[in-house]
Amino acid sequence: VTWDVYGVGIYESRMRALVDDLNLNAYIQFKGSIEYKNLPPVFETAQCFVGMGTALLEASLAGVPNVHAAPFDENGASEGPVYCTTLGDFERESPPNLYTTIRVELERLLNLTPEEYERESEKVKQCAMASEESLVMCRLFDALESPPTFVSGFALYQFLLSCYIYTRRVATRLLRNRAG
Repeated sequence: VTWDVYGVGIYESRMRALVDDLNLNAYIQFKGSIEYKNLPPVFETAQCFVGMGTALLEASLAGVPNVHAAPFDENGASEGPVYCTTLGDFERESPPNLYTTIRVELERLLNLTPEEYERESEKVKQCAMASEESLVMCRLFDALESPPTFVSGFALYQFLLSCYIYTRRVATRLLRNRAG
């Protein structure tokens, strides 16, 4: 098992020192920052993902089983996979415990059978799709209730593109359901 660490931050120097002290350099590689356009190939080869925020949702959309890392926590606290998190006001399954640990969740993921792994992959993907659709729909309904004042043409473009993508996904899903 190897661990590729992407990104930079306030804990990087301590993490590097710990990896050196424990002689884990052969297993843990620090990759630094990565451009958004280069994320898909990373997710294609990932067995699991540890992170937070939009990166967690991106990994989930790619079907990568994951563990939510609590921001600024130094003890490895986690809410578990994306479907147990409180990212936004979306309906989520309640985790058995309010918090678990990254270690416990990684062990769980690494011990899944191939069938369980496929189910987990689909579950995180469906959760992220619902979250993404909920975000777009909330923005759309807010705009319909009180038309937004867009700061720039680009903001308007982003909003309309989000609405288009959501509508296209819903239409595609409906067509697939009718055909299948």
